[in-house]
Amino acid sequence: MKSKWILGLTLLSASFFICGVLSEDGKAGKTGAPGEGTCVQCHAGTALNAGGGYVFIESSNMIFGQHALGETYDMSVTVGQTGNSLFGFSVVALDANGNSVGTFTAGSDNHTENFTVQGSPRQYVTHNLNGGSSQDEHTFNFTWTAPSEDFGTITFYATGLAANGNGQNSGDKVYSATMESPVMPNTGITNQRDEMAIHWDPAQSALVIGNHNNTYHLEMFDVQGKSVLNMFKCSESIVPLNDLTSGYYVVRITHDGKKTERKIFI
Repeated sequence: MKSKWILGLTLLSASFFICGVLSEDGKAGKTGAPGEGTCVQCHAGTALNAGGGYVFIESSNMIFGQHALGETYDMSVTVGQTGNSLFGFSVVALDANGNSVGTFTAGSDNHTENFTVQGSPRQYVTHNLNGGSSQDEHTFNFTWTAPSEDFGTITFYATGLAANGNGQNSGDKVYSATMESPVMPNTGITNQRDEMAIHWDPAQSALVIGNHNNTYHLEMFDVQGKSVLNMFKCSESIVPLNDLTSGYYVVRITHDGKKTERKIFI
């Protein structure tokens, strides 16, 4: 009986270590990238992306989502779940061959980790212990410096964890997202963004569009990248959005051959 008890304790301890229960921080190698699993392997609650929350990754200073060689970009991962107050994340940047590219620099509530997947070393940025403590949503900020060599389109793989705060790995919800960043063409133009005004007016339940003098193409996407609106040859300054559920959306407007993107919350 004693030997069985010791064996059971050993297996339980190993399981806790693998799943990160004994770790004070987030775990690398769980972003859903090629060769990896996600946090849902250990945090049981619902199926991946099925809990009614969201995660998305973005950069505030990438133009059209493109990166210039050697430049540093402000990045963020936002995780949300109504009613939850503790969040986590992990993200990695890979080229088409699954190699880690660029360099992450952590923010105040996160840190970097190195982890080897299928013989290839990868760099991650992930949350600190209780770093994602906030109500309903948390945004983790960090930077990424693009490689000085052209590796083609870079894909950022991110997972977000919405914990229920019971101190265990049960009842949590996990979400995943990706963001692609091609290399910026060497055109000599440093900023091609068309600064159209895009504003959500809750009083009218409508988008208010300004700074346009002819028709434009309007697109909207939810946090999973699904198209929810696609309107050609618009000229309206007010676009009603009465049928969309509450949440985050990305609004993209193409006008005079240029694009403007904004994140809104309805």
